[in-house]
Amino acid sequence: MLKAKSIKCFAVLFATVLYFSSIVAQSFSGVKINPLSPIANRLVIGYEHSIATNRSLGGTIGFIGGTGNVLNDTIRNKCAGAFIIPEFRFYPKKRAIEGFYFSASLRYFSLRENQYDLVYDKIKTGTNYTRNRFTNAMGIGGGLGYQGIEKRFMYDFGFSLYVNKRNVSSTYTNSGVSDADFDKYRGNISLKTHDKLGVRVVLSIGYLINGSNNKKTFGLVHNNERAGIAKRYQYIK
Repeated sequence: MLKAKSIKCFAVLFATVLYFSSIVAQSFSGVKINPLSPIANRLVIGYEHSIATNRSLGGTIGFIGGTGNVLNDTIRNKCAGAFIIPEFRFYPKKRAIEGFYFSASLRYFSLRENQYDLVYDKIKTGTNYTRNRFTNAMGIGGGLGYQGIEKRFMYDFGFSLYVNKRNVSSTYTNSGVSDADFDKYRGNISLKTHDKLGVRVVLSIGYLINGSNNKKTFGLVHNNERAGIAKRYQYIK
């Protein structure tokens, strides 16, 4: 099973790459949030930073939580988890971070669920199907989308297709119970992530933070230097 140390190392490495890319390139940066994620008991926040004329690095982190009765009120499901998605984008027609793009990304997902047996709690006889379930998944994917910028406000729409490898383990209050028993007598509770093939939908709004010289207007000029060999990008008023 992938441990918490793995996601920490993964995040530190990605943050280091992003930091040094911000030093070597005059760039644009934006922060984003999924406005619909609270409906699914999630908080999803993103950041994107251009590293070249039409390329960018970004990252998304999400927090998952919530409690609810499922399977006709026979089980109370309480979950808590997180996921992190480092992403590379290529903008073929416009400057990063605006326009149509292709993306490549990784996704690490970790979820802990406590599924409390309400039937046993009520009658206090029979088998107790209360369990803790742990899910870890790693995926690699590619996608496409469009990101627009109006003055300093951003909107991002897209999707990615992932190939995932998932690991699931369960521990039961009653040591004689298995996952097959749970699914037979209480019903299958689908996991909150995809196994094998999965789809991620991108729907975000955001704000352009700044560029290399922190001007307020998102404009771009090309200054040709040394007979057109070098190009420098800077903000204009």
